[in-house]
Amino acid sequence: MRRTLLLAAGLLAIGPLWAAVLAEEDFEQGMEGWQPFNETCKATVQQETVHQGAALRLDYALAPGSAMGVMHPVELPPIGMRSIHFWARPSADTVLFVVLGEEDGSSYRTLLRLPANEWTDVHTSLDRFRLGDDSSDENGRLDPDEVRTFGLADLSMFVAPPNAPEARQLYLDDWSLLTDDAPNAYSANGKLPFMLDNFTAPFLSWIPLGAKVSLDAAEHALLWDYNEPAQAGGMAMCATVASIGALPNQGAKHLLITLRAQRATKLAVVLQEEKRGKQDESRYVAMLDVPGAGDYQTQTIALSELQLDTNNGAGDENHKLDLDQVSTLILGDVEVFMGQAPGPNKVWIKEITLTAD
Repeated sequence: MRRTLLLAAGLLAIGPLWAAVLAEEDFEQGMEGWQPFNETCKATVQQETVHQGAALRLDYALAPGSAMGVMHPVELPPIGMRSIHFWARPSADTVLFVVLGEEDGSSYRTLLRLPANEWTDVHTSLDRFRLGDDSSDENGRLDPDEVRTFGLADLSMFVAPPNAPEARQLYLDDWSLLTDDAPNAYSANGKLPFMLDNFTAPFLSWIPLGAKVSLDAAEHALLWDYNEPAQAGGMAMCATVASIGALPNQGAKHLLITLRAQRATKLAVVLQEEKRGKQDESRYVAMLDVPGAGDYQTQTIALSELQLDTNNGAGDENHKLDLDQVSTLILGDVEVFMGQAPGPNKVWIKEITLTAD
């Protein structure tokens, strides 16, 4: 049964003690309002591959320059929305943008990586969303009560390996907009510390470059496994890249990373600001020595010690790190980048936290 609910102001005043569904869809009564991005993407409701009852099925082929996915109007303003929940099952390893569109046309996105042929329980917090590169907003922040559309877009064309299948299916079931926090919320009250990732969610927001990344369920950690580095612009690359939501611009002083490695190595930790208007896509870098074959260690990076990357004429319009402009966190193996051949390695990352002390 499909239901759309609007909470009264009195219920919203109860605050975090009250968690409710603002809108939901289980597809058992059809797919009213759910529309593919274009005619080459086909949407149907079926009952063979489901989380329960019925599910939406998208059939499409990856194609250069074409966005593949589905969108749905949010009929009533989701006042008090704090998270989105749905189940998804792709036929191949897939990178998705979850997209929220405001009434003024501004678009906010968060990135997910989903494994093939598994139903993944996606519950993601609104603080994980960031204003799209091709979008603008008068106040620069996501306003839940102004959200009017929800969408899913397959980005695998940009990050899939060369032999990835082009023809794909994506199944969606039990979708809802909620007033409670998702487990992956940076902070329950919007204040520091911010848990950037503790890898307890069943999905990732990380993209590998010249490596493999996966969730190590036994260790509740990101497993970054690399052997054959990719070539980018003639240089060996081995990195893992995280999509970052809205961070505070004041108060944060340290980045804490809990990790271990199979073999000792040196990592570059990069906070990259977004390129928007007059803002440069500037990068601030710190080096991290990681011992091999040991237990997890929490290493602390002072944000004041991050150095602006000025290679190839890079710079920053105001010559300082602005956390609210940071859209990407990159971890890269320095030895690989410098052209050395240190051999295969595995790095486990258990927790990344932004703190005020």
